[in-house]
Amino acid sequence: MFVLPPETVAINSCPIRVAAQSWADHCADSLNLYTTLVLIGVAIEGIEVAVEVVAWIVRQTRIQAEFIHLREVNEVFPAVYSPVKRRTEFVIPTLSKSIAFIGLILVVIGVGGELRFEHKLQLANNTLQRLDADQILAAQLRAGDAAASAKTAHDEATAATNEADEAKRSADTAESAAGRAGVKATSVAQQAADLQRKYESSEAKRRELEKIIAPRFLMVPIIGGVSIADSLRKFDDISVTIESVSDLEARRAALNLGRILSDAGWNVESNTVVGQLPDGVLIESYEPSDRYGQPLNERERGWADEQESRAARYELNAFLLANDWEADSQWDSQQAAPTALRPKELRISVGLKPLTYFQPEWFKSAGKKFRPPEVEKRANEIRTMIKTLDEVIEHLQRPR
Repeated sequence: MFVLPPETVAINSCPIRVAAQSWADHCADSLNLYTTLVLIGVAIEGIEVAVEVVAWIVRQTRIQAEFIHLREVNEVFPAVYSPVKRRTEFVIPTLSKSIAFIGLILVVIGVGGELRFEHKLQLANNTLQRLDADQILAAQLRAGDAAASAKTAHDEATAATNEADEAKRSADTAESAAGRAGVKATSVAQQAADLQRKYESSEAKRRELEKIIAPRFLMVPIIGGVSIADSLRKFDDISVTIESVSDLEARRAALNLGRILSDAGWNVESNTVVGQLPDGVLIESYEPSDRYGQPLNERERGWADEQESRAARYELNAFLLANDWEADSQWDSQQAAPTALRPKELRISVGLKPLTYFQPEWFKSAGKKFRPPEVEKRANEIRTMIKTLDEVIEHLQRPR
């Protein structure tokens, strides 16, 4: 199989030469096109010549026939012989003249195009020759440098071989010492593994403690028109009243939550400070009742307002859990009071931030046990979305 030398491959792959070659090919194709136009024009002009030849043959045949006829008549009726005048005029049909004129135009266009693109083709070929000459010269210079580098590399390889032999002898000496140190290294590795486990455990506790101490604050970045709060926008007809204790952290968390809900289209009717509230966040929703103020049976809770209020409560509960806010939800606890919730209305109570770090594990698990399964499932989905958005933000912040 024939293989091009590296210098030729490098020349042919040069972008400038590829562009010049493309221009030369274009000029050659254009030159061939205009040459074809000239041939077509000449062929069309030949139609007029063919018409004239046919007309001359027809005319000669007609004159000969008339002459023979007159001679026969003269033999029967003698008269003074008068030769037939030869017709020299002949009108070429208008169609043949038009076709011949079109042929002439094609010839003129073709000749003009040939002159134009023949000159451009010559310039393109000259450019290609200069590029080839320059790149061949550069390739030869690189080949000379490569030969010098190869000689230097050979000398260095020889020196490296000598050093490798010396290093091998040193390694043999060190191998025996390493064998003695192997036992000590194993012991050190075990100690290092124990220290690493202790460090990871303490680091996990430190991160958990930092999370407990850090104030509650919701960040809702928007990436490509998508945010983690998009699921709240479908409840834009929900009204909420927010209550919080006078603690600075709780008050700031309540204001932050109110701003997030307002941006999602919810109607935040009030955001006030009250006396005492349970720790964490409690979300209450409207629950229909009968005329005696008692809760209706579960089978009668199929009203649309109650279902939408509960869906909004569950979605907000999952949203807060996914953002590491301790939150729970329930039906309206003030149903019989004048402050009872109306349809499509929620009450959000923001108390002190719970110190879950010091709570026993059985207490933490008990809270999750009584939480609706759909809330936990939805919270896990939002956590996955938050993780994905964090990875996208980290990728966008990397230096390019």
